[in-house]
Amino acid sequence: MTALGPLLLAAAAAQAAPQTPSFAVGVEAVYVDVFVTDRGRPVAGLGAGNFELRDAGRRRDSELVAEVPIELPPEVTTQGDPMATVIVTFVDALGSRSFEVGPALLGARPDRTYRLDVPAVTVVLEGPLRRLDEMELDDLVVEIPVGELEVGDNAVVPTILAPRGLEVAQLVPETVRVSVAAPA
Repeated sequence: MTALGPLLLAAAAAQAAPQTPSFAVGVEAVYVDVFVTDRGRPVAGLGAGNFELRDAGRRRDSELVAEVPIELPPEVTTQGDPMATVIVTFVDALGSRSFEVGPALLGARPDRTYRLDVPAVTVVLEGPLRRLDEMELDDLVVEIPVGELEVGDNAVVPTILAPRGLEVAQLVPETVRVSVAAPA
């Protein structure tokens, strides 16, 4: 039994030794904010079109992919290379703007008169700030289809023709009252 003593002690010591925990870790996405400055002041109005990405001298459209090493604390070990894939994508800053627009009557008949309850509607557009800032009021069209309206008061939903790349977020009012009359 004395020969088994050291073996039992070694087995007990092996069981008492702390096990190094092992677990899998993955990173789906890492977002990096990039700020362009000129002598410490932010540069406004830049969008994806203002940048040119190059990877190893080769032009990329709007995305840069790179493998980078991950620096881990000494007490953390990995199986395989501690590398991460980083994808940098440039996108335009988004926002919204409000515009007051006088509606155009679409399909007006010469034998009718039309009166609107509002002289203008408010259209809120969303999209890239650069595109919103460049937009002219003439680029936005609000039409009220009146060709099929009956004589009397009619509630009509205006049709908004927004410039390419911009979306209508809100219309105020959502309907316009159109009074149609037929001359006697």
